[in-house]
Amino acid sequence: AAARESAPLPLGYWVLDVEGLERRPRGPFSGARAWMEEAPPFVGPCEHHVRDALDWAAEIGLSVNLCLHGAPGGQSGHDATGLSDGQWQPCMWDRQLTVRCLAHMARVFGRHPALAAVTVINEPSRSIPTSDLAAFYVDAYAAIREHSDATVVMPVYQRSWWWLQTYGQFPPPHFQNVAFDVHLYHCFGWDWQWCTLSGILWRAGNGLGHLPSLQAILRSGHRAVVS
Repeated sequence: AAARESAPLPLGYWVLDVEGLERRPRGPFSGARAWMEEAPPFVGPCEHHVRDALDWAAEIGLSVNLCLHGAPGGQSGHDATGLSDGQWQPCMWDRQLTVRCLAHMARVFGRHPALAAVTVINEPSRSIPTSDLAAFYVDAYAAIREHSDATVVMPVYQRSWWWLQTYGQFPPPHFQNVAFDVHLYHCFGWDWQWCTLSGILWRAGNGLGHLPSLQAILRSGHRAVVS
């Protein structure tokens, strides 16, 4: 088996010991979401488990990408956020509280010897306006940089890199040690399912068939993460 030197460590916001954090879904609680009002909260805080994982990684020389996989209010309605919610709307995502969570993560774990990177969010919904997402990334970067020099990873999954650069003026020139996650899935849709192994490997190398493409980011002089 090939050696692996780095690994992602996804976590939900409810793990964190942040003052005033409510570990339950946000309203409104009506219609298909009515049951959420009486649902038990997420379990937390329990960030000592994150510390343990980082310590174990350091013992064996493994670096860690700490990923905020589930944000307050949810960054989508997908179950990867910790809650499957078909009625989710972008206004339910608490962007400011998410930034506070990232600041806390950086303050508590940001100088751990095993920490290589912090991913500020996982797969934000395409229904979140790109301009709002870019503004969040700027705020998240500032919050993390107050406490840590770790690589800051920002997903640009299913976003137009051309739009971000041209109209969003993103990424800004003050960003340092930042990488952009392109999430190169090779499984969803008939064109991927019928693709040959050699075709999959070829596309993995050049990023074609994805938005944005891996090459679009690399050609612009920025770093990319393929996850």
